[in-house]
Amino acid sequence: MSKGSRRFALLAGVVAVAAASVATTAATAAAAPPPVTPFVVGGEDTTTQENPFVVALLSADGQRLQDTRGQFCGGTLAAKNKVVTAAHCTVDIKDRPDQVQVAIGRTKLSTEEGQVLKVKAIWVHEQYDADKTTADVSVLTLEGDSDAKPMELADTSDEGYTPGAEAVALGWGLTSDNGEPSDTLKKVTLPVTSDEACKTAYPDGYVAEAHVCAGVQEGGKDTCQGDSGGPLVGSGGKLIGIVSWGEGCAQPGKYGVYSRVSTYLEDIKKQLGDGSEGQRR
Repeated sequence: MSKGSRRFALLAGVVAVAAASVATTAATAAAAPPPVTPFVVGGEDTTTQENPFVVALLSADGQRLQDTRGQFCGGTLAAKNKVVTAAHCTVDIKDRPDQVQVAIGRTKLSTEEGQVLKVKAIWVHEQYDADKTTADVSVLTLEGDSDAKPMELADTSDEGYTPGAEAVALGWGLTSDNGEPSDTLKKVTLPVTSDEACKTAYPDGYVAEAHVCAGVQEGGKDTCQGDSGGPLVGSGGKLIGIVSWGEGCAQPGKYGVYSRVSTYLEDIKKQLGDGSEGQRR
């Protein structure tokens, strides 16, 4: 099976960092394939006003291999100064937070709307395994506070994990497999799939404790490259998943795979610290 992460290769203005991105993404993609770059497929336009918790990760110099907007992954504001994203988006630069900045409230990436905050620290889950794509979780600490409302994180009892429940994925990624990225934030509504269905789709890659799948058997709706690290919001209005990987984008029988937030909830909350407004119940 060939699986690919859903991030753009990052051109951070430093050749070594870009090379490391390619190497790590290839490892994430089950040991061999080149980096994959996903967008929301089969979705519709939305706004950061409707979804204030959605953020875009930008390279420090505003450059990306695919275009000049600088966006290479997504993320979710989980506290005023904390962003939850995927480990495969940040593992290459975890000791170089100056290589990434975060755009908040920017519906169209080609504009200068919203806030852009620098990152002062990057935490990558200690158990992140690029080959198995487990513990694909990272937390960014911003240099300042955002005015946007953070998203609450789901625990193991959250109704959003019920198979068949509707979830919403958001991002600026590719709008078709091997297509073009979207300048405008998009969303797509997807049913959460059962562990059995996802294990059938990915017999060598799906780990129930680490992953949750969402998508439709016939394909046509999915996240894609560029959406990595972005949110999967459950029916209860909480973050249930982090865009992680998949085989192609929106392919029949190949669902999108997301890091299961509830599994890593306590680890994430430790990183949120006292600023975890998004965890109020």
